[in-house]
Amino acid sequence: MNLNLIFDILILILTALGSLAFIILIVLISIRIRPFASNVALILTCNTCVAGLMCCIGLLDMYAYTLHGDLYSTGTLENGWCLIRAYLVQVVGCALYHSYVLQAIFRFCRIVFYQKKKLQSLSVSCTAIIIQWLLAFLFILPNLLLNDFEYLPSEYHCQVPLTNFRGLLMMGLIAYFIPIGVVSLMYIYLIRFIRQSSQRLQNRQRQNKRDFIVIKRILSLLMIFAIMCFPSVLLWLINIITHYLPPMSHDIEWLTISICMSIVPVAIVLITPQINRMFKTNRAQVHTIATVRIGQHEMTDRIRSLAEHRLWQFLHSRA
Repeated sequence: MNLNLIFDILILILTALGSLAFIILIVLISIRIRPFASNVALILTCNTCVAGLMCCIGLLDMYAYTLHGDLYSTGTLENGWCLIRAYLVQVVGCALYHSYVLQAIFRFCRIVFYQKKKLQSLSVSCTAIIIQWLLAFLFILPNLLLNDFEYLPSEYHCQVPLTNFRGLLMMGLIAYFIPIGVVSLMYIYLIRFIRQSSQRLQNRQRQNKRDFIVIKRILSLLMIFAIMCFPSVLLWLINIITHYLPPMSHDIEWLTISICMSIVPVAIVLITPQINRMFKTNRAQVHTIATVRIGQHEMTDRIRSLAEHRLWQFLHSRA
């Protein structure tokens, strides 16, 4: 088995695991947490899960073609759908990053503008989700119109190649680095705001602290994703400086992305208090049920032992 096939299989496995985890999360949130329709924080979390699931599906579709090409050494798989598929994968990736910004903005408004309930309403949040998706399509559209997406014969799929300096820089700044910058500014502002208003908002300290922790975790998660993209950035810089692109560069790029996609569902559980509590409650219930069953078995054994002892005494006395 050559190295290309190993990368293809690893990427497909990680992405499939991410897809399964996203589906489980969406189903559990929809079924177990009530009231769901009026819980804005969970609706925003589901928006992130949907974006992550769509990103995983796009990667699975893309690397299914790559695996087929590497296995059978087929000719070109270039067609109109190839470019559209590459565009859509980048759109949902952009939407995934920006969905975290929406979550952070909601928590930010709940701390700073807590008196303006309209900003925390379901209608405003649903409108923001629609705008977020429209912006994701618009942000990546210039790359499509400027023909930044290309078919790579060695990869059997379309993408913005690492040799395209302008395309990658434009897409990276708009789609990925802006969310990190926005969440960072909110985090810095909240540090000062909470310190200055600690006395005035004493009765809201518990809620504010929880929202602040969530924003901090979102920022940490985005920073981790940025760090995990460092291999791709390094390969990009090597190409700029030396005009040489190392072998397997695009596979390394997508492998880091697939690792991120398998981590995102776990991160969602960790940064979302309601989902975290749901899993802790499930574990507690399982532990309680197991304890009760063990207790029942022990009680049954004791009763059986006592009955056998009494029967033996009765038979012994009759003898």
